Amino acid sequence: MILSAGAVLKPAGRESCGVAFTGGILLNSENLNTILAQYIHDFAELSLSQTSGEGSLWQAIDTFGAEWDIEASDFPAMFARAMQGAADQLDTPAVQPVAGLKLLMMRDSEVELVRECFRWLYNDEDDDLKKRRGCAEMFADQITGRFRRCFPRMNKYTMTPANAVYFLNLWMPEENFFYIPAEAKAWADFMEYPAEFGNGASLDLAAYYAMCEDLVTALADYPDLIAQHKERLRTQLGGINDQLHLLAYDILHAAYQRGYYPKGFSRNATAKERAKAVKEKQTRAELCLQIAEKEQELQELQAAPVALPDLTGCRIVHKMFGAGTVISAQQVAVAADAGAKFIISPNTDESVIAETIKRGVVSIPGAATPTEILAASRWGADFVKLFPSAQLGFDYIKSIRAPINQVKLLATGGVNLDNIGMFLKLGMVGVGVGGNLCSKKLLAEGRYDEITATAKKFVAALEI
Repeated sequence: MILSAGAVLKPAGRESCGVAFTGGILLNSENLNTILAQYIHDFAELSLSQTSGEGSLWQAIDTFGAEWDIEASDFPAMFARAMQGAADQLDTPAVQPVAGLKLLMMRDSEVELVRECFRWLYNDEDDDLKKRRGCAEMFADQITGRFRRCFPRMNKYTMTPANAVYFLNLWMPEENFFYIPAEAKAWADFMEYPAEFGNGASLDLAAYYAMCEDLVTALADYPDLIAQHKERLRTQLGGINDQLHLLAYDILHAAYQRGYYPKGFSRNATAKERAKAVKEKQTRAELCLQIAEKEQELQELQAAPVALPDLTGCRIVHKMFGAGTVISAQQVAVAADAGAKFIISPNTDESVIAETIKRGVVSIPGAATPTEILAASRWGADFVKLFPSAQLGFDYIKSIRAPINQVKLLATGGVNLDNIGMFLKLGMVGVGVGGNLCSKKLLAEGRYDEITATAKKFVAALEI
């Protein structure tokens, strides 16, 4: 059996090969899909908690929008009303920036200074992120300076640039992103961003916003989620146009708080788990670089497409079409309804296998370890895709085939004419071939006869 590299299932509208380029930064789309699948599943529950929960971010935004008036005659009273929800978000027993401002403005001499600080913070005429960060830092420095002057022994009254960014979000959510250092770091690590956003004076606002904008761009592939979010804004926040900024942050927040990440990236991860996650991240990064190179080649090919041969009157002899990179039961249903006869997954997921079997479709999950292989077989997989086979090596395959010879394994990843025979000798019942079967160069030059000849060689190799 030779599986073509073509058929890929992805949310509405885009080609995919496991990663996506958005905003010039490599975003691990497989990891993104994993997080979004959980977020979409919890969306109704999240929306309910945002509506009814005390101290929710949604409540803070709604209250601020209804009450804020920079020109209020009684500025301290207006501030207390507008920041009611923000206080629940920002103030802790150790650090209380909102409570500190309320106490500061009990001194008449400080009221206008605070008003002018906010007027200055909210003056964003040129949309310059560097200036916006500078304003946040200067706002924090100015307010903290007044705290220290008026309350020298009360260290809990302090203001950070991250607090200032929070105030910016309340005022203009369509231009900003809420920032919590731990949440940002967890997302960056899991999505394989090489960024350190820092905090305080070291806060790299531009890098954090760039990462969030990448997420906003990727969300274009999820129109149903966007529609649900806009309805949430209509019912909870008066229909404000947040440009999906609140949605992007809500995803980061939910992923961290609700434990969507694997153990090594979760808020409760141990040092050993984090070390393991870092090692695995390095391995994934190497594979992602290889994928990125192929993605770039694909983009170049798409930018200069070649004319396909006229196939009028030709008879199609391909026996089976399927879908790849399927990671959820919902995607299985979509693919099966579209006519897919086999389902290929990058991982071993019991729910995906179960739905595939339910649909009467051939199940081919991906696996790399004996545990994964046996689990896939136990759950009813027809075949198990061993990936990346070439990188795992012949010795590894030989070792696992000895105790696990009852499972039908397919070799994928790095299969070529030189090694296909060895894969078959080691007990593989089939292979999956991509670039080595149909190269970009031959396709671009229209050398279809050579592609056909290569395909015949692969078929001949299987018949040996």
